[in-house]
Amino acid sequence: MLFNKKFNKVGNSPHFKMMPTVLLSLLLIITVAFLTGMAAIFPKREVVIYDEGIKVCSLHTSSSDFEKIVKENLPAKPFQEKDSYDVNEKNNNLCEINVKRGFNLNVNILGETKNVKVAKGTKVLDVLKELNVEPKEDLYITPDLETVVEPNTKIEVIKVERKKQEVREVELPFETKYVLDASLKKEEKKLGQKGVKGKKEVFVEEIYSNGNLIKKEPKEIIITPAVDEIFHVGDLNLNKKNEKQKENKKNHPINNNAAVQSEGPNTITIDGKTYEYTRKMTGAITAYPATLGNTSRMGHARRGVVAADPKKFPYGTRLYIPGYGICVVGDLCGAACKGKVLVDVCFSTEKECRVWGRKTLPVYVLK
Repeated sequence: MLFNKKFNKVGNSPHFKMMPTVLLSLLLIITVAFLTGMAAIFPKREVVIYDEGIKVCSLHTSSSDFEKIVKENLPAKPFQEKDSYDVNEKNNNLCEINVKRGFNLNVNILGETKNVKVAKGTKVLDVLKELNVEPKEDLYITPDLETVVEPNTKIEVIKVERKKQEVREVELPFETKYVLDASLKKEEKKLGQKGVKGKKEVFVEEIYSNGNLIKKEPKEIIITPAVDEIFHVGDLNLNKKNEKQKENKKNHPINNNAAVQSEGPNTITIDGKTYEYTRKMTGAITAYPATLGNTSRMGHARRGVVAADPKKFPYGTRLYIPGYGICVVGDLCGAACKGKVLVDVCFSTEKECRVWGRKTLPVYVLK
């Protein structure tokens, strides 16, 4: 009885009756604070969607799942396979998404027309991969493998025969370099490596289809790259020697071991001469000795002829690899390429291969 009286007394208290209201208010304050905090952490921003450059909608969202945003906000023309998009985050408050539509392309392969759907920005080489066509020496492909296709691009693959005409060998002069050697006296100079002239084969390649000449292309293949002549010197005054060396280079053919002096948009300058390149890839470069035997396409193994995956670099592709030089793909890389090796370069001896080891370098595909 005493307990009931006390409980009734407390229950009838005005403070007790106000407790539900207080708890509700407190819960509301916590909820608002939580939502405010979440909004601060994940603020909403304006997302504008363009379809092939045409604005289709604008929305406010805190989501960064752009694929979901695109798929949910293109009701007129759904996002499909081979469609893609670019995201341009202007600032914290604005983001633009531009949808790029895939398109169908007709490809003529050995007289048979095949239709394939491709994404915007796809290259000819990627289209052929889609159709399981591997570029080979007996195939002629137009346009160039690195060409980015458009809806009106006409890709044609025909069977051809290639013949070498006007074949001649050209001598490659070696380059003289000076290296500071602290063990030598100031005026002392010592030959560290004897220079050896190189050779390259220059020819005109004639391409025939069904007996008809369709194209002539000047080409060259490095037979034996030049070997630098290196002097060890004991003085610090190398500038005059280097200036003289640059003067001597001006009228000389490119040295295969020269380093890139400058790089511009799709161009590299090597040894004072500018080359255009169509592609630049970076990856692991390993080495193998010429004593292993013959290459799969270009006779005996030798420096200047390298091995690679023909799907990445078709046979005959001219490459530039810093520290190695201008070279041509003439051998199949095989199992090494499956281990993520980009190019396997050839040296004359096993010792040179051990010195080279495994490097990660850019590889330029020259025009």
